Amino acid sequence: MASIHINVTDQELADLNGALDWKLYQRDHAGRVVGGGEREFSLRDNRVEAMLARLRVAGLRVLEPACFEGHLTVALCAAGARVTAFDARPASVVKAFARCLAFGHYPKLLLHDARRIAELGEFDLVFHSGLFYHLADPIEHLRSLIGVAPLIVLDTHTAFPALARDTLAGYEGHWHDEGGWAEPLSGIEERSFWLKKDSLFRLFTDCGFAHETLLDDEYPDGPRSCHLLFRT
Repeated sequence: MASIHINVTDQELADLNGALDWKLYQRDHAGRVVGGGEREFSLRDNRVEAMLARLRVAGLRVLEPACFEGHLTVALCAAGARVTAFDARPASVVKAFARCLAFGHYPKLLLHDARRIAELGEFDLVFHSGLFYHLADPIEHLRSLIGVAPLIVLDTHTAFPALARDTLAGYEGHWHDEGGWAEPLSGIEERSFWLKKDSLFRLFTDCGFAHETLLDDEYPDGPRSCHLLFRT
């Protein structure tokens, strides 16, 4: 990924950083900081870089659900994608716009609910990160993506096998409590369903997607992997 630099003056940056209740911050490749809060996210995000090692996204119409504060939106724009990003929380949309503004990018930003994603039309690629495991019905959600794009980059936590004692529509996993609307780092519903990895892979197949794994890591709160899905 090419260097990404904040594109506003120090005073403009200070105004942006002080105007909003940020939950995360990023340093550009010159060390300047946009955002705030306790959590830092690198502009060299491993999910974006793994995708770019496999796909050329410049010029593609890319849909980014649940963009949060735009920390990945910036990287997608910097890669040359024609980005449409959305979030269900108005404050997140405002912060995503402010972050992209600081970096000199102007994606299309929408206030929208991911449970109605099919209403947004067709795209070349859906970059789907950090949302799937916050959904109460990820199975129906993936089915709703079938007509949205032929390519999907899906990053999600999966269930610890020992905890996967529940089923949803015939797929194994476990229920996970969410913080709801008041917690911006959480899903907007009261609980979500985390699929076991083998159930996730079966869901890919059942929805007509072949897949390849781009990343596969372990985190304290559960395994996490990133997959490229493509229509068969």
